[in-house]
Amino acid sequence: MTDTCNTDADCTWGEIPKELVKASDCPCLYGCGYLPQTTATRERRAAQYAKLCTPQKDGQGNACGIDDCAQPSGLMCLNGTCLSTAIGN
Repeated sequence: MTDTCNTDADCTWGEIPKELVKASDCPCLYGCGYLPQTTATRERRAAQYAKLCTPQKDGQGNACGIDDCAQPSGLMCLNGTCLSTAIGN
């Protein structure tokens, strides 16, 4: 498991902010990545979501809303951390 990047190519946009260890941790997903993450982190959390969560419902069983999202800016790897290129602009 790695949460550090070496190059910009290691970074991607994700939307799950923390590790999911139980069904009550499940967030609503809208298909709009907004968190700079390593690809490994996004894939690991997506696998946790697939195992534990019910699409269209949060961890308490509430229906998720519908969101219209905009594509975020680019990403960069700085000192082992994925960051939005909009930071510092």
